[in-house]
Amino acid sequence: MRRLWTGLSFLLILALTLAACAPPSADVLQPPAAAPAAPAAPAAQPAPATQPASTDVVLRIITPQNTNLEPQLHASGAQRVLTTNIYENLVALSPDGMDILPQLAVSWERIDDLTYEFKLREGVTFHSGDPFTAEAVKYSFERYLNPDNQPPQLSQFTFKVPEIIDDYTVRISSQEKPDPLFLKKLAGTPATIVNPRFAEEQGLPGMQQNADGTGPYRVVSWALDGEIVLEAYDGYWGGKPQITRVIQTAVAEPATRVAALLAGEAQLITAVPPTEAEAIARASGVRLAEVIGNRVSFYPLITNKPPTDSKELRQALNYASNFDAIIDFVLSGRGYRVAAMSLPHYFGYNPDLAPYPYDPDKAAELMAAAGYNGEPIEMTQLVGRIPYDKEVGEALAGELEKVGFNIELKFVDIGAAGQALWENPDLKGFHHITWGTATLDGDYAICEYWHSESFFATRSHHYNNPAFDALCREARTELDVEKRRQMYWEAEQMIYDDAVAIWGYAVQLLFGTSDNLEWTPRPDELVLYKDMRLNQ
Repeated sequence: MRRLWTGLSFLLILALTLAACAPPSADVLQPPAAAPAAPAAPAAQPAPATQPASTDVVLRIITPQNTNLEPQLHASGAQRVLTTNIYENLVALSPDGMDILPQLAVSWERIDDLTYEFKLREGVTFHSGDPFTAEAVKYSFERYLNPDNQPPQLSQFTFKVPEIIDDYTVRISSQEKPDPLFLKKLAGTPATIVNPRFAEEQGLPGMQQNADGTGPYRVVSWALDGEIVLEAYDGYWGGKPQITRVIQTAVAEPATRVAALLAGEAQLITAVPPTEAEAIARASGVRLAEVIGNRVSFYPLITNKPPTDSKELRQALNYASNFDAIIDFVLSGRGYRVAAMSLPHYFGYNPDLAPYPYDPDKAAELMAAAGYNGEPIEMTQLVGRIPYDKEVGEALAGELEKVGFNIELKFVDIGAAGQALWENPDLKGFHHITWGTATLDGDYAICEYWHSESFFATRSHHYNNPAFDALCREARTELDVEKRRQMYWEAEQMIYDDAVAIWGYAVQLLFGTSDNLEWTPRPDELVLYKDMRLNQ
């Protein structure tokens, strides 16, 4: 296997301001142990005191891409990061994803197996000055449930339209059966609360370029190919954040992002390449912040077409993949090896599963058992989604060929993934994908992708295991926490044994920050500016 390097050039193309300096350090947050989500609301928490600033406190952040401002009708992690600073939900998740925290709802109680009643926060306004009331909650759910709006995660949004009790009380019910993820789902993208008047006036196109939330930051200006400027909202119910202005710039070239940080032209950069991590950690005035993230990189196998319709051959591919070496060599050790789909901080994570070891002899034995005679196996590698995905794909193909597989590798830009993978009836072999879950739960992490009726099953991998499907259906409505956890353990064991994918690694999130920025990254990928402090 040969090491491939991306050409890194230290081009400074940005004219930004605000330098920072202090001794280097590093923040590392390991995945917390799995625990059940809190079933009932904690007592309403008082809003934190406002932190007045004598002058503007400006955070300059550089990301690989800017996104539009639509808060609900999308499935983009990067878009969620931006809009979560502008809009809010009834509830939010704690940084480890295990506890339910009050947000626009101050308290709630379960009325029956299907229904919760929520008391809403009074005195909250949207950035336009319009009051937040129960009508906004009802309208936001109606907006997402409207099929004309083409909601991308409708199967996960298993709610009825809320019933308004009064201006600050609503009842929300599951559509048909009890939902153990009821509260966690209310913290996700589909349940974001929008201003009814503003959304109606703007229409769907206007919501992509303009915003009116209840969150800590309002939009001053937005440009997809330029700067996005946010300003702390003076009327925010939680108190004005210490950082008063955020200027986000998109720079695709990783080396340029790193160079801007080292030059003091940004206080925070995202998507740091693993090969640049040590340079940031050693440099003066900046530090490396890292966390095992919420996204698994893996290779689903097409289970209904030869030669990957053979379980023995799929297992052989796993024994031959040598992902531990790939992580060390290509990613400089910054990747968390996974046994299957779950991560340690997910509910339902199976601690008994160990990643397939590198065993070329076992791989050769299974190849012979499958009757493999060197026929070509197509491999489609997505490029541009995560750092060094192209290099990882090349390394994986090389490792598989060492053992005797005949791999036909092709690259597909992330922007063309839909056409290449899910709109391609001739798809064969295996392909790259990354998968994360906002709920940090086995329902989405395991079942949403591998259930035989899922979008991805019918469009790409075609895995069909009735016993697996039955477990997923039962778990989706099981309110007993321990029974439900055991169901996901068993379900993940099934897809592990069936080797339905070449299991890879969890993406390690790497950020570069100035030393005067106080912030710890979260495993759920959210970057909340109100939780930061910039010391000037």
